Amino acid sequence: MKLSIGVACLNERKRIGEFLESIARQTVKPELIIVDGGSSDGTIKIIKSFQSKYRNIKLFKEKGKYKSPANARNQALKYSTGELFTFMDIDETISPNYTEAVINAFKKHPDAEQIILNGALIKPKKDWGLIRYVSFYRDNRKKIDAIINKKKMAGDGAYKKDFLMKHFPIFDASLGFGEDRLLSHIKPKTIKEKTKIWRFRTSSLMDLEDVKRRYLWYGRTIPLYIKKSRNLKIGALYILAVLSPFLLFPLIFPIFRGIYFMAKWYKINKDWKLLFTPLLEVVSWVFISFGFFQYLAGVKSKRGK
Repeated sequence: MKLSIGVACLNERKRIGEFLESIARQTVKPELIIVDGGSSDGTIKIIKSFQSKYRNIKLFKEKGKYKSPANARNQALKYSTGELFTFMDIDETISPNYTEAVINAFKKHPDAEQIILNGALIKPKKDWGLIRYVSFYRDNRKKIDAIINKKKMAGDGAYKKDFLMKHFPIFDASLGFGEDRLLSHIKPKTIKEKTKIWRFRTSSLMDLEDVKRRYLWYGRTIPLYIKKSRNLKIGALYILAVLSPFLLFPLIFPIFRGIYFMAKWYKINKDWKLLFTPLLEVVSWVFISFGFFQYLAGVKSKRGK
């Protein structure tokens, strides 16, 4: 039984080395399918340096009308040859036993179409900078809430490829935001398995440039998602974010949201850096607003750039 991992990629020189290292350290080597959307920053050179040492890493050029993470993920699934498949992002790293745990879980539950692995969360480090420290808590808030409430931690899923191919294409390739939220047509037989693994998103350790990149991207791509999903909650929050640099009232929401998160996290970790959570919430909303005006101006929304 083989696990294939599919990732979308564009200009990820900053992070891809760490991701590939975590793949290379696996106790059971997976097949890694990278679909690149036209990187020009040295990313391809790094990938090829790993390919020379690890034959399980395969690189493909993205094709199709839409150039988006959703499109690239669909293509990665199509190119894969493993019986099992999981989607990942370049900004993730995984524990050395991740692939082995996925395969063992499917062997234990042969009738499952999806297995969600409930693992652990790495501990924040005191030497992380202010923005990195706060962003770690913001991006992992569901897992941290599970720890606070002593509940099972949210996990990450792997699928049987045959099941996914019955619903191909999995993602709406035209979407740049929220494509994974529109998966109501995917209803696998799911098993939750408790394991000693971790899967960590390194992008949760953001600096200010990363915050700017992510939330400008959200600002440019959320309108199409709202149009297709008719998600009124996301729509209302988006309108408030767009208005936040210009009116006092919309800023109240991210401020109180930040205070709410800060109060919960401060109970388990009394670190002064968490006091800046409301400020980071406000900054994120302001970048979403600027992204909206980029959307109106016709700025291309390609992979968060």
